[in-house]
Amino acid sequence: MNRFARLLEELELAQNAEEQVTLLIRYFRDLPADEKTAALRLLGGNAPKRCPESRQLSEWTLELSGIPEWLFAESAKVAGDAAETLALLLPFPAGHENKPLVYWLEGLELLPLMDAGLRKDWICDSWRELGPRERFVFNRLLCGSLKSPVSPGILLTALSQLTGIDRAILTWRFSREKAAGDGGGGKGTGLSYEMLALKESPADAHARPYPFPCCPVLEAEKYAPEPPRENRLAQENPPQQQESPLAQQNPSQQENPAAHWLEGRLGPAAGWTAQWQWAGIPAQIIHRQGRLHVWTGREELVTASFPELHAFIKQLPDGTVLEGELLGLQEGLLQPSPDLESRIGRKSLPKKLLEQLPAIFLATDCLEYEGKDLRQFTTGARRERLESLSETIKNDAFRLNPLIPFSSWGQLAGQHEKARSFRAEGLLLKKEEASALAAEGSRWNWKAAPYIMRGVLLYARRGAGTEVYTHFSIGAWERGKLISFATVESGLNEEEAGELSAFIRENSLEKFGPVRTVKPGVVFEIAFDRILPSARHRCGFRLCSPRLLRWLKNTAPDEAGMLETLKLLCE
Repeated sequence: MNRFARLLEELELAQNAEEQVTLLIRYFRDLPADEKTAALRLLGGNAPKRCPESRQLSEWTLELSGIPEWLFAESAKVAGDAAETLALLLPFPAGHENKPLVYWLEGLELLPLMDAGLRKDWICDSWRELGPRERFVFNRLLCGSLKSPVSPGILLTALSQLTGIDRAILTWRFSREKAAGDGGGGKGTGLSYEMLALKESPADAHARPYPFPCCPVLEAEKYAPEPPRENRLAQENPPQQQESPLAQQNPSQQENPAAHWLEGRLGPAAGWTAQWQWAGIPAQIIHRQGRLHVWTGREELVTASFPELHAFIKQLPDGTVLEGELLGLQEGLLQPSPDLESRIGRKSLPKKLLEQLPAIFLATDCLEYEGKDLRQFTTGARRERLESLSETIKNDAFRLNPLIPFSSWGQLAGQHEKARSFRAEGLLLKKEEASALAAEGSRWNWKAAPYIMRGVLLYARRGAGTEVYTHFSIGAWERGKLISFATVESGLNEEEAGELSAFIRENSLEKFGPVRTVKPGVVFEIAFDRILPSARHRCGFRLCSPRLLRWLKNTAPDEAGMLETLKLLCE
């Protein structure tokens, strides 16, 4: 128990995911098999259910500690956590025996079968044996408040690196075994390290997705001309009701400076295909051996999170894998992935959540058909298969992402300029004669021009191990005050970074560790891709992929943007 309690403490203090992965690998490497299973169950969210009532635990703590009830109540108010309150008030253990984690886990699972007297004796004896750190973890298990400090993704990444087994296979096994445990009386007995760490078998093949393709980005700011000042805020607020771009579009004849850049980078437009790229969740739909699987690009198995897709997946021929995006559909408009993210990881999906924003699958490619891997075929051949397959599917949860007709980069650039009005993220470009296994350069994501906003530097934080300030909080004006609306990393060159750091040190108003409040005087130009409502942020919204474009040295803080304009974009 001591080693597991120390692991939880270290994981909570870890600075990033990489550090957590390293800690997990070090912990699991030398453990016995039964200890690995016990730790895996707790880290995977399959802790035993609470058995004693909190009132009983409080009464037993009062008996052992001898403190008055009023002092216990005041201590609980200060601590704010029942498990921590119990651990702090219990007498220091006279002896300390380091029993394995599996011993305590088995005892906790037997608590519901014990009578009241035996249950009290076992818990009180356990408190006397455990040290302060282990006692805190034990109390969290008793109170049902133990939460894993790592996500399933980080846990599976660590196990994949430790065992050498593909992460997708581990994800499938983890989901299967955890479901078996949840259905077994709540004890979570289905989740075991031995089952996860088995070498790959034919039984796993039906669940494995294909590797998600790498899609380099063609960013608009790399070739776009300097926009006029009156347009520097961003694009206009996209209209709420537009003809859906999923219908056929008429190619625009308007020439665009991007066309010349694309011609030099990608060659002639002939031989390329284009589709709208949305801000959805990249996904693969799998129907093999009569089983259904929905995978995200982060290798998350989310089949249970999208029940409305199951009906159309069953219409697919056995041995079919489709690639596309998961999107919400509201009043005929496609909604971006953040609106669907709240589904992932839930143990149950409320009916209201499913009705408010039904999900659809927007198909862009067919990777497998009737058990045959199609990735070696050309983009054009796979597209023909996808279109013929789509004609057989009669379900509102399935949509085909159509091709955009064009004969020159200038025509396509005209369509690209409409991306924001359609709420699209940009265009997906594919070389028609290239296979899905082709080398880099046959598939590109041509992102829409970013929104641009001027903001004032409010706070600055030093980088780790350096005196240079690398992280900045940016504000905009609202009723004569500057309100923070974004945090960005430095995109400045070495000379500018040094000059800015000197300014920050000379104009600091307050200092909190590595963070300084800065006197308004620096104006940045910020780019971002999307803006979404957020109740967690003081400004009422959050920016997606905010980044620092440049330092506007000749711009006064009074010339920065207004927060109201960003709120209009968010509506």
